[in-house]
Amino acid sequence: MGSSEVEARLSGGGDDDSEAEQVTARARLRIAELLERPFDIRSLALTGLFILAVFYTIYYLRSVLLPIVLALLLSYLLRPIVRGLARVKIPTLLGAALILITLLAAITLGISALATPAAGWLAKAPDGLRELSTNFFQ
Repeated sequence: MGSSEVEARLSGGGDDDSEAEQVTARARLRIAELLERPFDIRSLALTGLFILAVFYTIYYLRSVLLPIVLALLLSYLLRPIVRGLARVKIPTLLGAALILITLLAAITLGISALATPAAGWLAKAPDGLRELSTNFFQ
């Protein structure tokens, strides 16, 4: 289908053409226009170098970016709970503190509850691995 046919279909706007077909036709026309233009290899090379520089910077700053990203994720995750507590007339600062204290208490309780079974699992691990290797290689 040529670009003139696509334009004719867009301007015709018959009853059988749906809106999705028109969007698809516009996208195809735009892609065809972009592909007809010559592209500059320097632009492509600079884009590639820029992407490599961004990844190198992220890799180099990972020790700084990881806590920031985790803080943002926790902020987005816990913000609805803080808003819910604010609706119950609990100040947002106090609500955030309560949520963090509760979260830290739950993590501490989980670690203390799993410490004894984990120690037992680690004690049994060499025997289990030995048995697994004898069963696997026979």
